[in-house]
Amino acid sequence: MWIKLLIMTCILSVINCEDKEKTENDMEIFASKIKEKYKEVKIDENDARKKVIRSELISANEVKPPSDDYISVGIIVCNVSTSRLVKGIMRMFSKMLKSMFAFSTGSPIHLVLITDAKSHQYVHSAVANTISKHLSETLIQLKTDILTPDWEILSKFPKLWVEFVDVKSISEKNIDKIKLMREYFSLNTTEVVTMPLEDAEDGTPRVGHVSPKYNDDLFYIAPFYGSELIHVNRFIMLDADLDIRQDLGELYKYFHLMNSTEIIGITTDQSGYYHIAIKFILQKMKEDGKMYIQTVDNMKLRGLNTGVVLYNTEKMRNSAEFNGYLEKEKIVGLTYEIGLAHGWFQVGDQDFLNAVMWRAPHLFKVLPCEWNFQDPKLRLKEELKCDQKPKILHIHGEIHDEYSKL
Repeated sequence: MWIKLLIMTCILSVINCEDKEKTENDMEIFASKIKEKYKEVKIDENDARKKVIRSELISANEVKPPSDDYISVGIIVCNVSTSRLVKGIMRMFSKMLKSMFAFSTGSPIHLVLITDAKSHQYVHSAVANTISKHLSETLIQLKTDILTPDWEILSKFPKLWVEFVDVKSISEKNIDKIKLMREYFSLNTTEVVTMPLEDAEDGTPRVGHVSPKYNDDLFYIAPFYGSELIHVNRFIMLDADLDIRQDLGELYKYFHLMNSTEIIGITTDQSGYYHIAIKFILQKMKEDGKMYIQTVDNMKLRGLNTGVVLYNTEKMRNSAEFNGYLEKEKIVGLTYEIGLAHGWFQVGDQDFLNAVMWRAPHLFKVLPCEWNFQDPKLRLKEELKCDQKPKILHIHGEIHDEYSKL
């Protein structure tokens, strides 16, 4: 018997080694494809792009818009050559930049790209190449559309200032709190986790898959934008998998519509991701007679999605209430405060901010759904679908497509 067990153990070891070797080989292929597609672009003193791109990797506390006219827009683009996390991030990021430029009506943009040392070169190349390509295509359009004045088309390309921020300059300064957040607001695993969901209306069983990417520090930095971006007072944060269909100056106007207590502008979740949690909490509130959630606003009860967020970083720095939620004791106890047990939350700082919103709803302003029109592969509640024409389209899942679609 022990001989059979020994043979089976050896066979399984060989299979595991083969799987590991195949995975490592796939990752090497992916990294080489990224390196080939996004070759280093060096911008010399005579290059016009030098005026709009600060090429070096800097700390968050060095970030500064050229003037108050510029809209600071952040995007996280990290781990771009690591296929096991987010395979399609560079493809989606480049597509997003094109849409931002294409729908610009001239609002000055301060683009803050949060990345890591290994990804910096590739992200820099993507930005430089996208700017060049957009301007070249614009000039071709000028030659073919003689009815449109040159200055009218060129003036729509936004005034631009691009900076690259080392993600570690945010994460390492707050690493103790981030470790706690990871423990309470993720599944804390390096493997894909499959979880059962509510059955469909016709009784079909459904499951969800949680990416291991939420084990990475970068998914816990949002609450610290106020304390780390010390020269930025208003900050629009966007996911890399968006299709922008409106000048971002229109989105920026919502900062002026926030009241004195509102410090973060969010759109609500449109997939039903928080449906099971909120159903459980509301029932628990009835049974226990406690107000675990401090809002009856149906929109906020849906939970939030951090694909598009407006952070009033000046207010974040100065809000004792918000910063109180960043104390270690509060991070540990927040899940229990809203009536849930450890293990409910899975997706990092989105879940953390959602828990804060349910406890302190007055800190959050709900934005119109069209500014983060979500098109998930699986929608648990159809009534949550946005009924407006998208101004920013958020296609969930496409960012995880295979590297063959780079």
